[in-house]
Amino acid sequence: MSVAQLVIAATLQQPGITYALCGARNSAQAIENAAAGTVVLTQEEVKFIDAKSHEFFGELELA
Repeated sequence: MSVAQLVIAATLQQPGITYALCGARNSAQAIENAAAGTVVLTQEEVKFIDAKSHEFFGELELA
C-alpha cells in the first residue's frame, strides 16, 4: 500500500465522508488512487492516523 492509498483510505473511513477528491499527474497515479477504495483499515489504524494528523496539523476549523 502506498502512502497515497493510506491517506485516501483513512479519509474515506472518517464519519460523514462519502468520497475523496484526489489529483493524479498520470494514469498510473489515478489507478493507484482508485485502488485505495478497496483498502479497509482497522479502527485502531484510523485512530492512530487521526491522532498523528491532529498532532501535526492541530485542530482544523471547518468553515
